Amino acid sequence: MSEQGEAGSEAAPDPRRAGSAAEFVARLRVLKDRSGLTCRELSARAEALGHALPRSTIADMLSRAALPSRGALTAYVLACGVPVGELDRWTTARDRLAGRAGDGAAAPPGGVRDDHADAAEPGAADADPGDGADGRDGPWAAWWRGAVTLVALAGLVVAGTSVVAFVRGDDRDRHVVAPEPGDVRIRAMHSGLCLRERGGGNRSGFVYQASCADAPLPRYSLTPLDGGLWRLVTRYPGFGVGCSAVDASPDDPQRRAPLVNGECGGREGRAAFRIERYGTDPVRGYRIRAAHSGLCLTPRGGTEEWAEIVQSPCTPDAKQQLFSFDRL
Repeated sequence: MSEQGEAGSEAAPDPRRAGSAAEFVARLRVLKDRSGLTCRELSARAEALGHALPRSTIADMLSRAALPSRGALTAYVLACGVPVGELDRWTTARDRLAGRAGDGAAAPPGGVRDDHADAAEPGAADADPGDGADGRDGPWAAWWRGAVTLVALAGLVVAGTSVVAFVRGDDRDRHVVAPEPGDVRIRAMHSGLCLRERGGGNRSGFVYQASCADAPLPRYSLTPLDGGLWRLVTRYPGFGVGCSAVDASPDDPQRRAPLVNGECGGREGRAAFRIERYGTDPVRGYRIRAAHSGLCLTPRGGTEEWAEIVQSPCTPDAKQQLFSFDRL
């Protein structure tokens, strides 16, 4: 399949079919297009997953015909919504191409390289810039070491400044999207996966976290209610408007009742949610708390794709309970 054909189709790009660094990067661009996210949003998503991936690194990665580092690739692919279980085929394909072309020029400037990616050639650590045959310094050795030291110090200053700027970055840079009326993707911050259904079977209507690609259904829309509450409205082609609601109103508040989509009638008490900001500087995400029970929506399986969304007790650290509302 040609690069153009693959990019123009809805099928997920297969990195194993890439025969060069340029073809591999073309597939990375397809991932970004499928995710529907900007570089800023991908950077924020990577940070939520525990990776550092500056926007400049993403832009450079996608504009060059050079392989990214393993670390940058991992952060980028997961931020694009690729399940953890499919990450290995991307890193394996990258390593295969790097071994064919030589890894020395694989990472773009600003990329996050692996600890072992920069390993020196055998004996390189013992090399000396001097030209003395007996190992003593040549005439340029002292100048060389001084220049290297100055460059290293300058790099530390720049790196330190960048780290401080990143840690102190404002909410816009982190780009956690606040709730407001209108169509959204509801995305779990810890996994990068979106709320959607799994079609067919007797579990139809139950809500899971899964890849945000392939125009996931249903399409969600946020509708404000009285008292600062929200309704998670669902839209299906040919079926009209529905609501997300907790499946039951259990007497035991510890019971993990699932989130389901269906008709709104008769379920108003369980179809209202309080959306609470978590974190102030920066905002880390939003908890979705069921109004009738006070419990928080939580993926039952952590970062696993197709983990069921249930209500469970809200934790003090909001671990795996934070969401972003990416506007469509």
